[in-house]
Amino acid sequence: MVTESGKENGFKWGIRICITLAILFVTLGFVAAFIGYKTPRSDDNFLNDLGNFGSYLQGTTASFWSLAGLLIIFVAFLAQKQQLKRQETELEEQAKQFRMQYESIKLQNFENSFFNS
Repeated sequence: MVTESGKENGFKWGIRICITLAILFVTLGFVAAFIGYKTPRSDDNFLNDLGNFGSYLQGTTASFWSLAGLLIIFVAFLAQKQQLKRQETELEEQAKQFRMQYESIKLQNFENSFFNS
């Protein structure tokens, strides 16, 4: 059986891994863009080279950044799920406190009516 602490640690590790991968993919996108920018081009056909460079960026950099964005969205879902789990446990604890308070008030009412008679 997995405890609440184990689930919490699982969420934290999942978030850390996804954020690390997102940072890695953004960095890879910049590296791919830099490599494509530094490739030798002829100056006589500059506009065609810009078109080719744009296609290169679309194929490499945009793919890495899209994957990084997807991972960041997944991190948001994991964080939201983690927050909902915390809220559920807090609500359960609050319900227990209300039950204890109700029992205490019930006992006080009984004692008050018993000893006043």
